[in-house]
Amino acid sequence: MENVEPGTYDFGLAVTFPAARKSTYRGSSGRVTVKHPVAKDALAKRLTDRLTGLAGKDITVTRLELIPTSGPTVAEQAVIDYMDCIRVAAKHLDSCEACQNEQYCEAAEPILYHLELALDRYERRESLLV
Repeated sequence: MENVEPGTYDFGLAVTFPAARKSTYRGSSGRVTVKHPVAKDALAKRLTDRLTGLAGKDITVTRLELIPTSGPTVAEQAVIDYMDCIRVAAKHLDSCEACQNEQYCEAAEPILYHLELALDRYERRESLLV
C-alpha cells in the first residue's frame, strides 16, 4: 500500500460509474493538500466521496495520479483568490458611479458572484484540506 506524504499535489482522477446500460468513464483534476500521511487508496476514496453526490453512488476509481507541486496549498489559494476578488471589487467600485450611489449595476453582477464564491471557499478553507 502506497502512502502519500503531506504536501500539495495536482491530481488526475479517472473514475467509472454505471450509466443506463454501460459503464461511463470520466476524469477529474484539481489540486489537493494533504495534511497528514495517508494511504493512496484512502485519499482516492476521499476524493470520490466528494464526487459521489454529483455522479451517483457507484463510483470506482480507475486511476489516481498525484504530481507534487510547489505552489500554494488549497487553503492558501482560497485566501489568495478571496483577496484578488476584493481587489477587483474595490477597483470596480472606485470607477463605477452607479455602485458608488448604491444603484443597480449590471457590470457588478459577475464580480459579486465571484466574490461570494471566493468568500465561501475562504470560510471553508480548513475543510478543503484532506
